[in-house]
Amino acid sequence: MLGSIASVAAGFVETYGLIALFAIFALEGALVGKVIPTRTLFITAVLLLGGSLVGYLSLFVTAVIGATIGQCILFILIRSPYIDENRLFRRLRLKDEWVEKTNGWFEEWGLPALLVTNTLPGVRGYLIIPVALSRTPTYKFPVFSIAGTVLYIGALVAIGSGAETAIDAI
Repeated sequence: MLGSIASVAAGFVETYGLIALFAIFALEGALVGKVIPTRTLFITAVLLLGGSLVGYLSLFVTAVIGATIGQCILFILIRSPYIDENRLFRRLRLKDEWVEKTNGWFEEWGLPALLVTNTLPGVRGYLIIPVALSRTPTYKFPVFSIAGTVLYIGALVAIGSGAETAIDAI
């Protein structure tokens, strides 16, 4: 199933370019428990649309802004007074173990934990819920979210450009 999602997403990026990349990363940012293989998709986009500094920067900025906007949307929705925390966890199908673990990370490390988890594939976005449910000032969330996302996307650009160089050498 992930293979078919990846091929559809890659076709979407090939056809619609940066707009598709923005939409996919905004959706990825707004989802907890990732269903879109954005790492693979982004590296594919680097191979399709990169090749120059302007191309790499365009991909980088588009993905960072898309993911940050998606995470901010989820943050704001969770902060809504109409959201029931227990119902949210059930609806997102989050395991109690993950909820406890991310709450623990946030309690121990605070907002820097959001920055760190946003740089790690597989746990990106999991700290949005405990941060949104805390008394953290709203203006601080995007700062830490974007900082982690910049590091993550920067690493993906480096991997993609390295792959492009290796392919060109063959």
